[in-house]
Amino acid sequence: MDIEAVECNGNGIKFFQLKFFRDIRRFINVVKTVLRWNVHCKRQLEYTESLMLANLKTPYKKFFVDLGNCVGSNDRIWTLAMNTDLEHEVHTPMVLLHGYASALAFWMLNLDSFAAERPVYAVDLLGFGKSSRPSFSENPQEIEDQYVTFLEEWRKVMKLDKMILLAHSFGGWIACLYALKYPERVQHLILADPWGLDSAPCMSTHSILKRIYIKLFTRTPPLTFIRAFGPFASTVFRNLRTDVVGKFESVMADRHKRAISEYIYHCNSVKISGERAFHALLENGPWPKFPLAARMTELHTDIPLTFVYGEQSWIDSTPGYIIKLSRPNSYTHIEVVDNAGHKVFSDDELTFNSIVLKACKILKSNNVQ
Repeated sequence: MDIEAVECNGNGIKFFQLKFFRDIRRFINVVKTVLRWNVHCKRQLEYTESLMLANLKTPYKKFFVDLGNCVGSNDRIWTLAMNTDLEHEVHTPMVLLHGYASALAFWMLNLDSFAAERPVYAVDLLGFGKSSRPSFSENPQEIEDQYVTFLEEWRKVMKLDKMILLAHSFGGWIACLYALKYPERVQHLILADPWGLDSAPCMSTHSILKRIYIKLFTRTPPLTFIRAFGPFASTVFRNLRTDVVGKFESVMADRHKRAISEYIYHCNSVKISGERAFHALLENGPWPKFPLAARMTELHTDIPLTFVYGEQSWIDSTPGYIIKLSRPNSYTHIEVVDNAGHKVFSDDELTFNSIVLKACKILKSNNVQ
């Protein structure tokens, strides 16, 4: 093992930089290449998605939206649409953006409630799910522009003049950037446990073990080690992350409960794209190099803004309150859902749906302060 001692902070304290992280990553890549260990199946992805959406009562359509040469060449966005016959001028459409390593079917517990009142669109973000997997820039500012461009090009093709943006986690980061650049398109910005607003805490507050974990998270795409289990990855994930799959499995037929973890696996076993872009945005673990909280003070004052946090989430709600204080003459509302974690939209879907439906009644066009 190659270990190098380095000076830190000029105080003579020595930390050890463990270079074996790079060796581990190379070893995993060799294993996957030689054994063809990590197999993606489009048919299985489509099948598990259909199982997750089987309990929806509202009719829906799924289709690809062609964006042309947006970030890559011939980019396509996998899209679900519900209740689109309603007039957009009367019923403002809602657009749902999922979080990191996720996909549109994870809104399965929310879609019916939202579509009862308006047109609803959910997409697989560019680089995730069934959408195209282009090669993103490695520059964080350019990645910001690429994700904003993808959403704006999708909106143009869909001919949505104005929309309510509901976004979770990494999708919340994209929604914030979009609202800052195209405020005229956003009638209400609803952020569910949004990632990317706050900066990393001071490393000195962490134990040595946690520092090693954070350094590993920063250097290696987070799902690499799950993918290393190949055909066993979905089983490993299902057992390790019961907090993610548990609530969804509770509404599935017994014979289909494994569809959730299979869906996650096949969404993330194909060419790494959005995951690599996300990784380029990181600094010191899961925190962004360029947090958005300060920039969000520039959000147009007439855009209503709602934060929905999970009480037990690892996401810090402090930036939400800071942003609210910076907008004294604007509508900014914060809700914290009891006993919910980062997946606040599924941990307590009834409370979450109720909060969102109330927020949807407060639109920029209503001039509500």
